[in-house]
Amino acid sequence: MLDWRSLPVRLAATLAAGLPPDSRCMMHLAGQKLPEKTLMDAAAVDALHRIEWRLIGCPGSRPPDSILAALTDPDTGGTGNVQSFDSPEDFEAALAAMKGG
Repeated sequence: MLDWRSLPVRLAATLAAGLPPDSRCMMHLAGQKLPEKTLMDAAAVDALHRIEWRLIGCPGSRPPDSILAALTDPDTGGTGNVQSFDSPEDFEAALAAMKGG
């Protein structure tokens, strides 16, 4: 991988000028975590879910969760019971404990 900090400024600017908007560099410069197409797709699915909920859903029920919010906001991401392990042995021990063994 090319270290852009070691390049002359004019060359780095020339190389960056031709990047598409959904490249990792351009998304980082724009402050985006996901490509725009993914965000638009999630917004469209959210709109369809809301329409379906209004037409078919029960009047007292909760509206559907937003996919766009789950993708963009880490607080609503639904990572409630995600665990990580430092070694395969830790994972196997937790799996055995979960299975009751």
